[in-house]
Parts: sequence; C-alpha cells; structure tokens
Amino acid sequence: MASLVGCGSSESGPVSPLPEEPVSELPEEPVQPNPPTNKLPEPQQNLKALKATAEEYSKDTTAWMEQEGIDCTLEPVQSRHELCEQVRINFTDGQFDSERVDDNQTILVLDREIALQVALRYRSRMKAAYAYDAESNKFVADNPNLLLSGVGAKILSELDKFTFTDVESGESLPGFASAFWLGELGNQYAQRVPQDEFNSETNSHQNAHGNRVIGYMVEFAPRAGFVIIDIRKFRPFEANHELVCQKDSNALLAKFQVAADSLKQDVLQKHGVRFVNYSGSHTADMISDVFNKHCDGLLTIEEASSMLLSLQPLYEVMFNSEDVLGLQSALHEADPLSHALDVIEFDNRLRIASFTTGVHDSQLDKTGEQFWRETASEYADEFNMHETVDMFINTGAETFPKLGSNSTPKMHFDAFGLRYAPDYEKHTSWIAPAATVYALYLQSLQLQADENWAFSPAQLKSIMVPKTCFSNEDDTDFIKGFARQGGDCQLQDPVKFKALELQRIGYLNIE
Repeated sequence: MASLVGCGSSESGPVSPLPEEPVSELPEEPVQPNPPTNKLPEPQQNLKALKATAEEYSKDTTAWMEQEGIDCTLEPVQSRHELCEQVRINFTDGQFDSERVDDNQTILVLDREIALQVALRYRSRMKAAYAYDAESNKFVADNPNLLLSGVGAKILSELDKFTFTDVESGESLPGFASAFWLGELGNQYAQRVPQDEFNSETNSHQNAHGNRVIGYMVEFAPRAGFVIIDIRKFRPFEANHELVCQKDSNALLAKFQVAADSLKQDVLQKHGVRFVNYSGSHTADMISDVFNKHCDGLLTIEEASSMLLSLQPLYEVMFNSEDVLGLQSALHEADPLSHALDVIEFDNRLRIASFTTGVHDSQLDKTGEQFWRETASEYADEFNMHETVDMFINTGAETFPKLGSNSTPKMHFDAFGLRYAPDYEKHTSWIAPAATVYALYLQSLQLQADENWAFSPAQLKSIMVPKTCFSNEDDTDFIKGFARQGGDCQLQDPVKFKALELQRIGYLNIE
C-alpha cells in the first residue's frame, strides 16, 4: 500500500510522448528596444556564455558517443561498449553545492520514485534526503539510489557539475545547463541507450511520479535547492498497525506528534525550507486497508477518519508553520470523512488543480481578476471539484488523444533533464509544481522590490489568489455556485505570463 494516492492517477491516458526534435522555446513577450551595445548587461553576458558552453557540450558529447561507438542496443551484449553496463549511483556518492542555489529558495518535496533526479541529475542542488523511521518516529537520513548505464551516469553527472567560463574574469563558474539547450543530446542518448528510459529494478519508466514532479521545479527554478522525503517509506499506519487494530486514535496522535516535531526541527528548520510541494494525500481508505490486512472485526468510516486525523500534527507543520508556504495537489471530490486532511483549511496551504483552455489562449489577466467569469463559464466541466480547490492553473494543452496546445502551454521534461514538450496530461500531481514555481517567482519579485522583505506565506497567497472575484446578482447560477464567499480568484494562468524564475533570470531571452 503506497502512502501517495489520488493525486497522481491519470485522468487522460499514457505518459506524454517526447518530441523527436526539441520543440521551439517558449514565446517571448515584446521587449522595448535598448540602445545599441556590444556588451550584454550582467547577468545576460554570462548567461549567453553559459548557453554557448552548454550547446557546445551537447555537440561534443554527441560526437563522443559517435566516436566511441556507443550503441547499447547491439547484440550480442558482449559487443557493446563497456559504458553500456549498469552502475549503482547512490545519493551519498554526491554532495550538495551551496554555490548553485539561493538559500531563500529551498523547497521540501514529499514524493516517490525520485532517485534519478535526486541522486544523479540534480544531485548538487539537493540539500538532504530523508525517510521516516517508524521505530524512533523521526525523519532520518536516506540514501536514494539507482542503476543506470555508465553512459548515463557520465553525462548526467557532468551536467550536474556543469561549469562555464566567466566572460570578464576568465574564472570557471558553476552554471545550470537548461534542458532547453540540450535537446539533440537528449535525442542521441535516448537512441543509443534506450534501456536507460526504464528502471530495471522497478520495471517502470524513469519519468515516474517524483522524477516528473521534481524535474519541473529544478528546470524552471534554476537556483532552487531541495530537501527530499521519500513518501514510499512513510507508511505511518502500516508501521503502527497494532494501534490501528485497537482503534486507538490518541496513541497514534502521540506518535505522530513526535514525527511532526522531527519534521519541523530536523528538516524544515535545519535546512531553511520556505516551500513544501506535496503531490499526494492520506485518506481513510489507507487505514481501512491496514485494518483489513492485520485486524479482526469491522472498521467504520468514522473510526477510520478519526485515526486519519491523528496525522494532523504533520500537516500543521507543513501547512500552518508561519514561515512556510505549502502547495498540495488537490484531491478530486474530497469529502470530510474519507479525506479529512484535504478538507481542513490550513492557513498556509494552497490546494492546486489544473484546468485547460486547450488550443485557445485564455483571456485571464496576470492576477486572474479579469475574465474569470467568462473562463469559468466556457470551461465549466473542468471545475466539478472546485469546493476543495484553492487555485486552478491553466495547462494550455489538450489531453489525449487530441494533443494540441495553445501558444504558451505548460511544459514537462524527460527524466534526464535533456528534452521537453507540452504537457498533455491532466494530473493534479503535475500542476502542484507549477504553483510552487509560481510562488517562488513571486517571492523573487518581492525581494527585488525590497531586499529586506520578510518571507510571508500569507502575502504570497494573497498575490497568487486575490480576493476580488465576487459574484453578483446578474451572474448565472453556475457562477454564483463557483464563486467563493471570500472572493477568491481561483482561476490563474501564470504559464501564459511566463511567471517563472527561468524567464525572470533571463534564460529564455538569450539571443
């Protein structure tokens, strides 16, 4: 039984295919011309050098694979290059590099199937990895690991440690090699080492749940640092099934309070976490499954719900801490008993879901205060779960089997951070990272305006979801039912306005 359910299930079909060739970069907003100059202003000068170095690396590495005869599809196996053999990569083999991150941009991610991104591709931006220890009821150091070909280990490790030469000083500097610059390398790697696309130990695609969640945030927030908790190893009710059999909610609450204290002190406070991304949930069904597996007798939904609420101290830490903003994927049709923890209103949590205007650009403005009525009415079928959703984000892409998109669709990346394509899947799991990236971008704008700005989850929430969208007497019954009593402007389209760190810093503006 996995602890992560509901939010990652597919609503629309199989995993989005990646393009044979990289798709075009995100459209640019009109820029007022500047006076002619031969020198780009900082940091654009170095970004141009970084991009050139990344593109040269892509070209040189592709040539190296050709020269070395890398073809891991050859038969018999003995005829393949020695780097086609798999090697074990451990999180503990690498280390965090503080020069690559901004300490104001630390994100805690609770997810599963995370090893490729965490232990290898973006290892230098990972501050720590944790797992729940049921014996001590604390979060302890974890060691995510995976098997991958020597080719993949070489390329992805080099990209993680990527450097370029500073234009002014000639000094070697750490730099982020964006997937927007590496498409041809990604295509060649996929063709020559196709087995790396799959995890041989789990027999699943590498672009699995957590890798896909983390992959979006690391690419669009290139200075963010991460702390990881493997949610597969957090099975609190299974680990305490004796208490579940006794239906002892109070004893469970005492245990999980210890875990909550550890989460706050050993994880959030220790690493200066500012954002929590949780693409999952805990439900009463999980407790029923544990009870049916280990216990005699019957368990009512009320009893299961009571035990579910014993986890509330952990949710309080994630979503009610005064200096942390939590972004959680919203559950479909959540109800107060089965999904008690998803229905409770936490001060510093936003529950995120997606909607799509398909191939059409939305009319929404930057704050979602204009044209929300028209958007909600035109795409009313998208909002059947709005009662327990705080924010809907437009993906701008049609779902299977149509596969069309508007001019600014939400993107997703392959597991290796080498290629990208429009995201044709409607998952609340995949949209929560878009909200996290948006929140981090808004934080940067506040700090740009005032370097002494004190982090405020409440202020960020108020910017992300303004409270000016009230219904009026002339509105349709649907709009009256959709509008929140507090005037929450739930419909947002940050992707349309490229409200991304990657854009703000200038990665997508390099000529």
